Amino acid sequence: MSAADGSGRSGGAGSSDVRALPRLDRRRHSLLRLTVTVVAVLVGGNIAVNLWTQHLWFENLQYAGVYGVELRTRAALFAAGFLLVEVLCHGSVWLAYRYRPIRVPDAAGEAMHRYRVAIEPFRRAAFAIVPLLLAVLTGVSASSQWQTPLLWWARQSFGQTDPQFHRDIGFYVFTMPFIEMLIGFGTVILILALVLATVTHYIYGGITVTEGRLTVTRVARRHLCLLALALLLVRAAGWWWGRYALVYRTGRTITGVDDTDVRSTLPVHAILACAAVLTALAFLITLRTRSWRWPAAAVSMLMATAVAFGGIYPEILSAVRGSSIRSASEATYLQRQIDGTRTAYGVSDVTVRDYTAGATPTAGLAAAAAGAPVLDPTVVTNAFQQLQGLTPPAAFGGLDVGRTGSGTAAMPTVVGARGVDVSGLPANRRDWVGQHLIYTHGTGVVTARADVTTAGGAPSFLTDSAASRSRIYFGAGLPSYSVVGGKPIEADGTASTGFRYDGRGGVALGGVLRRLAYAAKFRSLDLLTSRAVSTSSRVIYERDPVDRVRQVAPWLSVDDDAYPVQSGAHTLWVVDGYTTSDHYPYSEHQPLTTASGALGRPINYLRASVKATVDAYDGTVRLYAWDSSEPVLRAWEKVFPGTVRPRSQLPAAVLSQVRYPQGQFEMQRTVLAAYHVSDRATFADGRAHWSVPVDPTTGAGVPQPSYYQPVTLPGASGPGYALTSTYVGEDGTGQATGYLVAGSDHGTTPGQVGAGYGRLTLLRISGSARGPGQFQDDLNSSAQRSSSMPGTLSQFFITQSRQKAVVSKGDLLTLPAAGGILQIEPLYVVAEGSAYPVLKAVVVGFGGRLRWGATLQDALTDLSTAP
Repeated sequence: MSAADGSGRSGGAGSSDVRALPRLDRRRHSLLRLTVTVVAVLVGGNIAVNLWTQHLWFENLQYAGVYGVELRTRAALFAAGFLLVEVLCHGSVWLAYRYRPIRVPDAAGEAMHRYRVAIEPFRRAAFAIVPLLLAVLTGVSASSQWQTPLLWWARQSFGQTDPQFHRDIGFYVFTMPFIEMLIGFGTVILILALVLATVTHYIYGGITVTEGRLTVTRVARRHLCLLALALLLVRAAGWWWGRYALVYRTGRTITGVDDTDVRSTLPVHAILACAAVLTALAFLITLRTRSWRWPAAAVSMLMATAVAFGGIYPEILSAVRGSSIRSASEATYLQRQIDGTRTAYGVSDVTVRDYTAGATPTAGLAAAAAGAPVLDPTVVTNAFQQLQGLTPPAAFGGLDVGRTGSGTAAMPTVVGARGVDVSGLPANRRDWVGQHLIYTHGTGVVTARADVTTAGGAPSFLTDSAASRSRIYFGAGLPSYSVVGGKPIEADGTASTGFRYDGRGGVALGGVLRRLAYAAKFRSLDLLTSRAVSTSSRVIYERDPVDRVRQVAPWLSVDDDAYPVQSGAHTLWVVDGYTTSDHYPYSEHQPLTTASGALGRPINYLRASVKATVDAYDGTVRLYAWDSSEPVLRAWEKVFPGTVRPRSQLPAAVLSQVRYPQGQFEMQRTVLAAYHVSDRATFADGRAHWSVPVDPTTGAGVPQPSYYQPVTLPGASGPGYALTSTYVGEDGTGQATGYLVAGSDHGTTPGQVGAGYGRLTLLRISGSARGPGQFQDDLNSSAQRSSSMPGTLSQFFITQSRQKAVVSKGDLLTLPAAGGILQIEPLYVVAEGSAYPVLKAVVVGFGGRLRWGATLQDALTDLSTAP
């Protein structure tokens, strides 16, 4: 190999390689310019409209500062990524072409001339567009990670250190993501520049291969050496800082550094970092010596070291020393994972109690089951619609669980807010005015008792005059946007007088420019031309409470279940927000999910740090710090000062109704299925691991959802409102092995959270306790008779089928009661010609015995008196 001694100046007319090459036709060039201009105007106009309307939306909510910080950070990152790629990639292509050799050896020149001829008509466009596209893609990718540098800038201390490097946990949560981001983008950008430089030099003669001989011009040599040197230095930093990343990555046996990593991976990473620096120095030598022998040998040794010591050696060492978590060498590191995972998910202080479930109920069965929520909100939506939906287009977008009272007086409820569904209206009322100016809101929040029904099995509704008059402009089941406060009178439930919106929700349309912008945003010419839209009109959109919280607090992982609370004349939606990380040392990663689906990427740290409220009338969003000491929340409060209020400012009515977040609980129950065991030897054995049972009532193979209900724990003086879930063993029998309870009672002192709120209690069950699947099998095949219903349970299903009625199974409730485990499952029937289900029977089980009746009390009476 050798390097050419060409001057590196561009060729002239006498060059053997410079031919008369075709040029792009002027007409085609003009058409291309026109097309690009039109596309740029359309795209730019759309971006401008979105930016302006977003600013108006945030300004209305008084969160313009959040939007401004996000926008500026995104713009800065986009500009940085764009400029780096444009300078390096475009500069590399321009440099390689500008300093192509004057003459190219005939053999090499003839071989590449056909390619140069083929690309010459598009050369200028390609030289401009290819780096530009790469720069735009890189800039967009960089801007999408806008939260990473902000978190690094506002980094906080956790007050705890990891057991391997003894660094504060905050270093891994805040600093390491930023370092990884810089190294990742640096690597990608330099690789792109190096590839484009190499290809361009090769095409235009800077690099030639003739008869097995590599020839590189002086400019090409310097150019490629500098890019390779920079890339190697970045990779050296990647290997060095990559040592710290080992404490939160999923390894061979555990999450975090294990014995093999300590003995091989950590020192190898340091060796590779030093080797990369030495290899970079070899390229620096080539700048002066022109010889490629040193860098070629250095790169070969670097690759061999990476393969031998970074891949092969750790596997051999792991096989020799034992790769199982049961091996003695892994014991210390397994304990680190157990402790780290329990701490990261907030389950390190769970109270574990042994509970022996008897086969026969003791006294107090009926009292323990009092308040069991047999009214299932997922089943009775149509009942609410038919009995409380008023007239079309009023509709319930969904129902939720709630409660009234506190302590022993707490009563579970099912609650729903009326929305708007215009699909049931006649076609002449579903025009643009009807959909967006007349039917703009729902009216009233409806509550029913969850523990009892009417004599006919329908929901037993409660009366709340304030809730019934509440107007719902923000919630589920509403039009995508509504124009309010203008000339038309809005439909208002059953009221004949109608209603005109007088709140501050939405954006004031005002003059022509705003109307034009929103007409473009919603692709609606009517917004611009309709006489029904006046200067006093406001446009309301982004109406889902969860989406509103996500936008004003993009740094939160927001639970997708919002529930309504009545605060005086206002209906407030309450939304739980989580601060998360995937960089917590020695914590196992889990997908962030709830019963309704995934919330985000896999994480290994979770805290329910924020309670958010959304006013159903004017859409006002308020954020309250539920856990003000949480480091990630403190960091975001530094980034967005004043956006999160202290918990003491949370409205008393909301505080009295807050509940333990279901998303957090279901993450914790997944973790505790294995990590209820804190002893490493027992954990490694695996026989004590549990699993969350499959929901037996749906047949869909999904995990059984957790549910809120009054629960009396063993030894407690009375029931407390709690979020609960059941475990079964992994031995295949389906026997119940555990019962997890999260206290969700606000307490009896107004304005203060109860002492038991958020307290996790885990009952470790032994004795006679059938799991959900076993109970469902018993129910489906039972020949048990009832004192309050004709025939057997099997005959009940047969009779309903013959009458063409549909039987729906409600949530299977489980609770400790009367010295054992009580299971309750309501059965609903939708008769032929009926529009909604009614509760027809309730099935109960205890210690393998199953009884049923027309009501829960009937079934419990049969169970208590059974021999």
